Amino acid sequence: MEKAEVEIILGPPSTISTFDENKWYYMSNIIHRVGVSKPKVLEHQIYEIIFDEENRVIDVHQYDLSNFKEIDYNDKETATKGNEKNLIELLIRSSTRLNK
Repeated sequence: MEKAEVEIILGPPSTISTFDENKWYYMSNIIHRVGVSKPKVLEHQIYEIIFDEENRVIDVHQYDLSNFKEIDYNDKETATKGNEKNLIELLIRSSTRLNK
């Protein structure tokens, strides 16, 4: 099966590996929420589909809550530029709050 066929059947992947465009990931979650309590993950599944250089599927891995830690991922956060407030913006914002 080729990438185009996988995409027709499953839709676009949830994400594609940053370091290997031939690794596609499909993710699914079932989360239980009650009021304001912390949500509980009931089911978490990830399908990793690996393609060769000719865009054919060569391997499929399935991960769930029991083997989720086997996935090698980067948990560092990327800073978002443009959201920092400078001193002038902070002073203006605080003065408008005081005047209300």
